[in-house]
Amino acid sequence: LFEGQDVYCLLVDDDPLQLALTEELLKQSHVQVVGCTNPHNVLELLRNTVFNAIITDIQMPTLDGYHLLEQIRTSGIPGTDKIPVIALSASIAKEHEHYLEAGFTGFLNKPFTAAQLISLMNELLTLHLEAKSELNFSSLTAFAGGLSLYTENLLGGNPQEHRLTSGCVRGKRSGGSLPDIS
Repeated sequence: LFEGQDVYCLLVDDDPLQLALTEELLKQSHVQVVGCTNPHNVLELLRNTVFNAIITDIQMPTLDGYHLLEQIRTSGIPGTDKIPVIALSASIAKEHEHYLEAGFTGFLNKPFTAAQLISLMNELLTLHLEAKSELNFSSLTAFAGGLSLYTENLLGGNPQEHRLTSGCVRGKRSGGSLPDIS
């Protein structure tokens, strides 16, 4: 259930397919998303738009998630010292606590389910979002043919797990529409 609050999320991932899938599941849970495949554009986006959360991949070739987090926290841009930053990684080499100790607010292993991501957003932002139990990614995966297993893993979970509750987020975005920066 979405309580009518606007939730704005900056999503950073160098993999366009992962970015599109994650962006779609967030949008279907009523989160406004700006997708960014180039982490070097993040500070400019943060100067022009106020986000409630940032979700970033860890392993990106030109600027990894750790260095991106450091740039965000030390940028001096209002609010960036406290904004929740969620790390995403397919690596199983590091434990969850490693990412928290590195300064991230939350962490999810890839592939993750819609319920896991929305639950983490609810927890970190005191939200009351509900993950859709049946998301439709056919428009995003039609060109790839064999991605049904991947999307099943992304969506996974029991529909009962998708019922999530918490409070509401209070956040504002500076004017203008949310661009899709790639």
